[in-house]
Amino acid sequence: MTTVPSVLAQACEWAVVDRARVDRAASRDHWSDEQLDEAIERHNAVFCRAIAEPAACLKDLAAKARLALDDFNRFVEHEGRSPLDDGEKLMKVVLQEVIALCA
Repeated sequence: MTTVPSVLAQACEWAVVDRARVDRAASRDHWSDEQLDEAIERHNAVFCRAIAEPAACLKDLAAKARLALDDFNRFVEHEGRSPLDDGEKLMKVVLQEVIALCA
């Protein structure tokens, strides 16, 4: 496996950063539903790509894990489903370990 990040890894990293940017901008600038939908569609395209394309190197795998962990933190951990069950805790730990080991 190569250690050079692919376009897939770059897309995953972009999605993590852009989702945080969209959160801030949408709140601050009172985005319309259409603006939010457009951003969500761009992010969803990256998710579909990350699901469909296998990792070609460890950096790709780490980028996919960061995207999955970001989604987990947004929609599982922060939706009032606390405490996490053991399966959710394990998933979070495994994603964190993949990111650390692939660094």
